[in-house]
Amino acid sequence: MRLPGGKSVQRLISQAYVELTFPLAAHYFTLNPLASKMTDVGKAYLRKQVHDPELREKLTPRYAVGCKRPGFHNTYLSTFNRDNVELVTDPIDKITGSGVVTADGQSFDVDVLILATGFKVLDTDSVPTYPVAGVGGRSLAEFWDTNRLQAYEGVSVPGFPNMFTVFGPTATSVPRTSP
Repeated sequence: MRLPGGKSVQRLISQAYVELTFPLAAHYFTLNPLASKMTDVGKAYLRKQVHDPELREKLTPRYAVGCKRPGFHNTYLSTFNRDNVELVTDPIDKITGSGVVTADGQSFDVDVLILATGFKVLDTDSVPTYPVAGVGGRSLAEFWDTNRLQAYEGVSVPGFPNMFTVFGPTATSVPRTSP
């Protein structure tokens, strides 16, 4: 990586691999032998990283490789082996001032709640999939219907000071660099 352009070449190879393998696997899963091999590789990696078979089963995707954006990280899965980490799969019933309550009535204190809820990015009443009220009680869907889909840098929406999105309206997928 110390060679001039080394990081750029590594990034290009990595992105080319993802762009060539994941969409092909998703669209042609039944015809592409690479897709089932990728599934096997993923499951083997999961077995290596997560010790508890029941927990591993909960973490195993129920969709084909490439159907959702993959998250690559060296230590993410192994964190589930720690005593202070718990995977909760019950639906959230309500959000409280200090955390969440699941459908089974359990309460969990949280510092940060991240909702990764799907891909309907152009439906003003479905992103996010729960009602959001801003300043004066105005709904986010109403704001977007009236003012068009907008978010400063794809992250924050005027009149909704405590709401931030990861990839909201007007976001760009091109990385920004400093001059």
